[in-house]
Amino acid sequence: EKVNKTEQYRKTGIFHRRNSDECQDVVYYREKDDYSMIVLADGVTSCVNGGIGARLACETVLDFYMDEAEYLEHFPEQKMAALITEQVRFRLEEEARKNQNSLETYASTLAFVFYNKRSENLTAFNLGDGGIFWTDRKECHSLLLPSGRSEIGTFTTMDGIAGRIRIERRKAKRMETVWIFSNDVLNEMREKKKKKGLKRDMIR
Repeated sequence: EKVNKTEQYRKTGIFHRRNSDECQDVVYYREKDDYSMIVLADGVTSCVNGGIGARLACETVLDFYMDEAEYLEHFPEQKMAALITEQVRFRLEEEARKNQNSLETYASTLAFVFYNKRSENLTAFNLGDGGIFWTDRKECHSLLLPSGRSEIGTFTTMDGIAGRIRIERRKAKRMETVWIFSNDVLNEMREKKKKKGLKRDMIR
């Protein structure tokens, strides 16, 4: 029997509960026979349509990457980042025009992990202030962390967006679990590290 399933998940986190804000994070997971992919988009809280932008970014990236995976896996990182950005911006611009809204109101960050089961190749992508980690049988390792720039990148950023996207590729035979966190979870982890002294490699 062929595998072809998509799941969506959403939960209001600590930061939003503290500030009585609506959750604008969106998570999608899709699995097929040869591929699996998880995508997390975090809508910018100060943007009125950030949650919609996050959902559209997730859906666009998921559909585009899963359909073009065989080609994208071998693209240079900058070209892959440009193609993904082009796809998402087109979708967001279409939505903004349809509803007569400003494009900037749909701002969101995005992180994803794509895994090719046949080749055991893993591709991680991070735009914004989230983080991606993986665990093997012994410990937790950081895979992609925020760029450290003072201004976070989103798909509505006009200038220099390619320089804000980070991509990591590697073999994943020994990988058991992948974790994708929004910035709110990363901030909580940093606080716990200060209090309990978590392993240095776990989070900067």
